Amino acid sequence: MSKCVCRSAMVLSVMAIAPAAAMAQFVTSITRPTFSQGPTEVYLINESTLATSLIFDPRAATNPTIGATAPGFNGLAADDQARRLYAITTNGTFSDLWVIEYQRPAQLTHRLIARASRVTSPLTGIVFSGLAFDSTRNRMYALRDLGGASGQEGLWEININPNNGPIGFSTLRLEFEPTTTSNYFSGGLDYAPDADLLFVADDDDTVVGAEPAGRMIYSINPANIAAGLTPYLPYPSTATDFDGLAAGGGRVLCLSDSLDDPNTPANEGNLGEHRIIEYTSAPGFTITIPTTYPLRSPTSGGGLLRIDPSGGGAYAPGLLGPAACSPADIANTDGEAGPDGTVDNGDFALFFQAFFADANDLVRRFADIANTDGEVSRVWPSGTPNGGFDLTVDNGDFTAFFGAFFEACN
Repeated sequence: MSKCVCRSAMVLSVMAIAPAAAMAQFVTSITRPTFSQGPTEVYLINESTLATSLIFDPRAATNPTIGATAPGFNGLAADDQARRLYAITTNGTFSDLWVIEYQRPAQLTHRLIARASRVTSPLTGIVFSGLAFDSTRNRMYALRDLGGASGQEGLWEININPNNGPIGFSTLRLEFEPTTTSNYFSGGLDYAPDADLLFVADDDDTVVGAEPAGRMIYSINPANIAAGLTPYLPYPSTATDFDGLAAGGGRVLCLSDSLDDPNTPANEGNLGEHRIIEYTSAPGFTITIPTTYPLRSPTSGGGLLRIDPSGGGAYAPGLLGPAACSPADIANTDGEAGPDGTVDNGDFALFFQAFFADANDLVRRFADIANTDGEVSRVWPSGTPNGGFDLTVDNGDFTAFFGAFFEACN
């Protein structure tokens, strides 16, 4: 596999979809240490204050079941402009793709979008871990970290555009690991929009070729995926397991694993604490954020330790931003994407621009507010469990928008 050092940056030229400024924030999820035990929460990390707070529990009674054998969200990705947080669960021999709409942050809930699939005979599921949304190209990526005879390990694209085929259909874009070697074990993935790079965390200690270390943070240029992995920064010497990764705002946040045994602290994770990499200047692990994860049961070595925070990460500065007052509240008064608590000509202008845009235009997704029956998300009084955006722009969105536009905010 060829490797190169390459950097690029891209600024969206469609000014109407530029989001309002927001404080840099990361979202992380944790999974149960063992099946059917422990929490599965989603946390918010304020990058400025380093405070960590619980914001969402996918197993709460108000949310749909994610499967008894699914330990929680093991991958997260944010489409911050369209205010959507994607999550993936591993459930047996397949992975499910979920979405959390954050138009109303106080009423976060999730629903199933698709089951990841691929071409086999017959069409079956596929197991993924890390997740990333490329907001420059409207593409979803995931990492498969189960190499060997069950299939290649690498970067896969999950289709979220119905114009390109079935939702959830997965295509291998970059193979790290054939079925004959064991050099990589990559679970953390995210896309940094300001750097236009994908970042990957590899926990395997195998040194490949002339790379400076085994356990590495890599970057991938999404404009030239075939160029392969570019070594970015080795793990700290005390870190062995980064399960989640979030990138944006000039930083990469790595979600560490906890100690498996208190007698071997130099070889095991970092007590569940997070580490931050700066990538706008000389890269390096500059900050460690104390975790607020709950304690787990005593181990064989004695004492209480933080639970194993296997999970995902995403850069979502708008997650707890201004709440929308209506399904039609999709823009500010200037037509810039993001709710402002009022419904006015700015929302009208953005919806029409998006609704009549080309099928593959990035702006089009802002018109996708309802399913084909015109049903909006259940976070609204008129919503339904299966309502909300469905990755397709059609008459259902048109009906829902104008029904909400001429009603008062609620």
